Amino acid sequence: MLPFLQEALDARKLLIWSDHSSEHPTNAAELTNSTGKVLDGGPVTVYDGGVYGGEALMETLKAGDKRLISYAWTWARGLQRRSTASRPWCARFT
Repeated sequence: MLPFLQEALDARKLLIWSDHSSEHPTNAAELTNSTGKVLDGGPVTVYDGGVYGGEALMETLKAGDKRLISYAWTWARGLQRRSTASRPWCARFT
């Protein structure tokens, strides 16, 4: 694998969690292609805070488009669903 782009992309870090799949959230990022170039799809290496964060596969990303990728499970945090009638979406970090 040869790196063809060594530029930073605009990204917003997210945690994705579904109580149906796992008690641990998944690290994810919403990427915005701010390079002005079309980025071909394929493997992506994610660096989080300057250290290796994980791997993802991404579809082709046109200039200015956004894409959501998930790249690693977060073992350090667990979530528990604590919903009530007034807050059915509520979850708590443990």
